[in-house]
Amino acid sequence: MQDRERKILLLTVSAHAMVHVFDGMVAPLVPLLVEVFDTNYFRIGLVVSLFSILFGAGSLPAGFMADRLGPRRLITVYLFGAGLSFVVVSVISSYWVYAGIMALAGLFCSTYHPAANTLIGKEIAARGNAFGIHGIAGSIGTAAAPVVVAWLGSRAGWRTPHLVFGVLAVLVAIYSLRIPVHSTVAEAERPRVKLAATRAPMLSLVAFYAAAAVLGLAYRATMTFLPAFMGERIVVAGIDALTAGGMMATLTLLSGAVGQYAGGRLVDRHPPEHLYLLALVVSSLFLVLMIVGGGLLLVAAAVVFALFYFAVQPIQNDILARYIPSHSLGAAYGLHFLLVFGAGSFGGAGAGFVADRLGLTAVFVTTAALFGVSTLLIVLLVVNRSRVDANTA
Repeated sequence: MQDRERKILLLTVSAHAMVHVFDGMVAPLVPLLVEVFDTNYFRIGLVVSLFSILFGAGSLPAGFMADRLGPRRLITVYLFGAGLSFVVVSVISSYWVYAGIMALAGLFCSTYHPAANTLIGKEIAARGNAFGIHGIAGSIGTAAAPVVVAWLGSRAGWRTPHLVFGVLAVLVAIYSLRIPVHSTVAEAERPRVKLAATRAPMLSLVAFYAAAAVLGLAYRATMTFLPAFMGERIVVAGIDALTAGGMMATLTLLSGAVGQYAGGRLVDRHPPEHLYLLALVVSSLFLVLMIVGGGLLLVAAAVVFALFYFAVQPIQNDILARYIPSHSLGAAYGLHFLLVFGAGSFGGAGAGFVADRLGLTAVFVTTAALFGVSTLLIVLLVVNRSRVDANTA
């Protein structure tokens, strides 16, 4: 790996962990926010949805900008913008102001995924491995958020985790300025990156993007209420339910880091469509076990669920790099994250609505059904890939 590749990977690893901490900031604080703002699950879920709507809505224009302005610039914009937004949160006290600032932070965060995936896809030769490492950072951020945010919030107030991670994002933004917008490496010395020459068949792209949208909805609903769900079902002696839920969710999500790495390594060696289908089938089965289980069974099922679910993400990223030509790759990632986060934006409020009326278990029954739909769509992707291969053989 060349020096520029290492710098790019260090930046994207740091920024990816941060964006998932921002994305997961509200969930561990749900009980505190309900009390502080004298509100209910639905309105806190609405904050998550506002963040997610703009997180998704900004992805498509961010993808086009990545193709035209350079992805590194957009990563810097995200880090400064989101970081300063979270710093401002530390001095407000109104529910609606909080909701507005979180929506603005979501808009800044929307630039990250299309930009980072374009940067990795175009600039790093060992793409699958890099996507896996990049994914691990996201999983660590997702896994750390419940326990770290809950711990800081329960001991120093709900504003503290916003301030701490806002300042860290600004520091990473300053580091990002050290990486040139354009490569200074001579073309002959640059790493040879394999990218698609022509676009994949439309049916394959429709199935891919539809599955991504459904999974985005399921992911948001699951991650928003996973700490509360586990805190409700698991008792840890001497630890309050808020912290216990965060701890158990973090333990669960740490296995997602292993899944990210495994998915990235395997996708360089095996057909990504088949890996995608396998990951969805296994994660769906263990999601069902989470619903019916409790105690150690719940924790074990959640760990395996996260292991296979998070393996999906580097697989998705690699599929797009195989299906889309280089000049359109940023826009393709932008559309992908628009659908993932756009559909996911309904997951927070929708899951809150279900939880208020039917309980937290009903949220996970709903997400299991969504996993089933996405699995059927990837079956279509696998079948279509087999037909294309047969016609070109």
